[in-house]
Amino acid sequence: MSETEQAIRQVLDQYKHRVHAKDVDGVLALYTEDVRVFDAWAHQQHDGKAALASMVTQWLTTLGDVVVTVEVDDVRILTSGDLAVAHMFVQYRGDSATTHNAMKDRQTWAFRHGAQGWQIAHAHSSLPMDPATTKGMFG
Repeated sequence: MSETEQAIRQVLDQYKHRVHAKDVDGVLALYTEDVRVFDAWAHQQHDGKAALASMVTQWLTTLGDVVVTVEVDDVRILTSGDLAVAHMFVQYRGDSATTHNAMKDRQTWAFRHGAQGWQIAHAHSSLPMDPATTKGMFG
């Protein structure tokens, strides 16, 4: 595994740990200022860190006693110079004493290396569609 691949996997691990800790600032530090996120959820797009911050803050501060565990699977990383792309399956599991939810989607993250190290410059999540209902399947 190359040094760049190791660094990208470290960012993925940081994301998992910071989401689990509900660390809004820590999660946002993983993204570039000009990040563009295509989301499978209703907002669909977050253009810039400020727009993303609004969504991340709402998500992580309204969970109450729900703890989110993030798992990544089948991670594949492509690298070239100061750019890298990781595509993977990501499962989000939310657990509390009374709640147990999970969803799995497909995500592609583009990374750029700069003064802050490797950061996410673009993220795209998608869901497979059920052809019978044309609704997203949350795996």
